[in-house]
Amino acid sequence: MSLNLQKLEKKLSGNQVSPVYFIMGPEVFLIRESLRRIKSHVLSPESADFNYETFRGGEGEVERIYEAVETLPVFSQKRMVVCEEAHRLKEADWKIIKPILEKPSDTCVLVFISEAPDKRKKVIKELLSCCEVVSAQTPGDKEWFTWLQWMGKREGLSFSHSAAMLIKEYACYDLLNLETEVKKLKNFLAPKTNISEEDVLKVVPRVRPEDVFALSRAIGKRDMSAALLCLARLLEDNHNEVGALALISRHIRILVRIKEGIKRGHTEQTLCNKTGVPRFFIRGYIQEADLWTEKKLISALEVLKETDKALKSSPVSAHIWLENFIIKTCSV
Repeated sequence: MSLNLQKLEKKLSGNQVSPVYFIMGPEVFLIRESLRRIKSHVLSPESADFNYETFRGGEGEVERIYEAVETLPVFSQKRMVVCEEAHRLKEADWKIIKPILEKPSDTCVLVFISEAPDKRKKVIKELLSCCEVVSAQTPGDKEWFTWLQWMGKREGLSFSHSAAMLIKEYACYDLLNLETEVKKLKNFLAPKTNISEEDVLKVVPRVRPEDVFALSRAIGKRDMSAALLCLARLLEDNHNEVGALALISRHIRILVRIKEGIKRGHTEQTLCNKTGVPRFFIRGYIQEADLWTEKKLISALEVLKETDKALKSSPVSAHIWLENFIIKTCSV
């Protein structure tokens, strides 16, 4: 049975630190918080620089992970080793790390992280059986209010019922964004601590950044219906058409660079460095790039140029040009 963040904190507070953890799920906030709390209980601030190492699965670093786990801590009782993107570990990698999981080190805490684990894979099954599992799953509908209250309390804020309902509508599509909006409310409204519906309407954007990114992702996946729906939602919220096109253009150019990088045999980390895409999102871009041929991407860039020019000069309504772009780009 997996732990949530609260149960993990309770066990850590009782000095029940496991030698091996597996943090799994798509919520970056929960991954970050779980990792931070394990680290704070294992390492002191003074010793962290000497005893904390991070690696990535699937990049030929498994032997280095093994060596790091076996290394003795410096000025500390324990050290901490983190393996991100554990879903990329292969069966050959498992043979190397299996001994340190079957007989964990007394002087090291090993943490595996995966945002998108495939539970059918042998390596993931083995990790689930060997590790203390910490869930980083997206909260259910009823849990958002609990998280909002928790984040508010941490920032010294309370919310009226109507304010909480508005925040859920505008900001609850991942916990990382919810945290950002709560901190924004604190910074913009200080010293006020009781947040009203009017306060939320002043500070929290009604057009979610997620909606803009959803449009780009739908185009990246060549999902015409979803893209047209996202566009309609943005236009209803009076989002700037030229700004939306600029974001779409950036998305397509990233796909072009990823397509070229894959062709040259680049690793995911190299692709992150060359595109500026955070490692938590690179797999999604790679999957989208697989849906495009080089010819189709070049064609999409040409249509982008035509659409951009038309938006700035044509008397025809902007939404017609954007719809036309989506239809041309997402068609088979």
